[in-house]
Parts: sequence; C-alpha cells; structure tokens
Amino acid sequence: MTDREPETGFEPDVEPDFPTKVADALESMAAKARSLTVDRAENAAKWAAAGTVLFFLGVIAVIFLLIGLARLLGEVVGTEVAYAIIGGLLLIGAWLIWRMRDPKESPDG
Repeated sequence: MTDREPETGFEPDVEPDFPTKVADALESMAAKARSLTVDRAENAAKWAAAGTVLFFLGVIAVIFLLIGLARLLGEVVGTEVAYAIIGGLLLIGAWLIWRMRDPKESPDG
C-alpha cells in the first residue's frame, strides 16, 4: 500500500487558498467603496469646516477694518462726515452687487 488518501470519487476544484482570495477580494471591494464614499465625505466635511471658520474670520476682519476706517476718518473730517462717507461707499458697493444678481432680469425690458 502507498501513503495515498483513499479514493472518494470527489475531487474539489477549489484551490486550498480560495478562502484567503475571497477575503482579500471582499476587503479590496470594501476599501474601494470606502474611498468612494467615506473618504470623500470626510474631505468635504473638513473643507466645509475650514471654509466656515475662514468666512467668519473674514467677516470679523472686515468689521474691524470698517471700525478702524471710521475712527481714522472721524479724526480727520469729523465723525458725522466719516459715517456718511463709509455709508455711501457701502451703499455704492451694495448697489453694484445688486445689479449683478441676475443679468437676465433688467427693469429696462
């Protein structure tokens, strides 16, 4: 007799490392799905948070600059005139932005 296993009539076509290959394939598919969804959402959340912080810091900087400009002009030309100059500049800026809101709708027709 030889040291061979007894013949059962069934030889599986499955390779011995098949479970490892399946696990690796599932892991790579999960990693790809994560990179397409979670990583992009995480990146978008980071940029949204940074953008929000930078927006509010910019608003605060503009407010401080306007206060400084009002005080500087107030010393040079008087407080009431300084407020009128800054208000006029802000009004002109708002009017220009308002005109750019929708070029399709113009009151001229």
